[in-house]
Amino acid sequence: MINVRDEYKHIRVPAFQYLYKPLSPLKTAVLMMNSAATSAAELTLEFAKVPGFSEGERRGTPYRVYDVWNHRDLGVFVGHYTAKQVASHDAVFLIITKTTGAATNSSIYAIQHMPSLLTSTLILVVLVVALSWCRKAISAGKRKYT
Repeated sequence: MINVRDEYKHIRVPAFQYLYKPLSPLKTAVLMMNSAATSAAELTLEFAKVPGFSEGERRGTPYRVYDVWNHRDLGVFVGHYTAKQVASHDAVFLIITKTTGAATNSSIYAIQHMPSLLTSTLILVVLVVALSWCRKAISAGKRKYT
């Protein structure tokens, strides 16, 4: 009789495993697993190695990365994405979407920092409106302070 535990003692598992599932021509799900026994690791996904994206689209094409488990848009990346400090026996589940149009560093910066840019713009608009209202009130001789 064969002892099953003895049979599997010498099976080696890769330290890192990536599984891909095309969802559409522009979108692929990626599961990046850290199978290392003891240490956390940085897992890097090279977009050129993702099946389903044609060769011509891989070079210089921006990809939007979405973290499925944390429900977060991680931003737009060109070339690769690196998941930091993935714990031993943990995984990262992503949706990679090819974006349309060419990306420049400034357009990627604008996309990644959109909330702060919108906040700054909104504050500026409020200040301009408030100053305009104050000028009208002062010129009319009506100072209104609350």
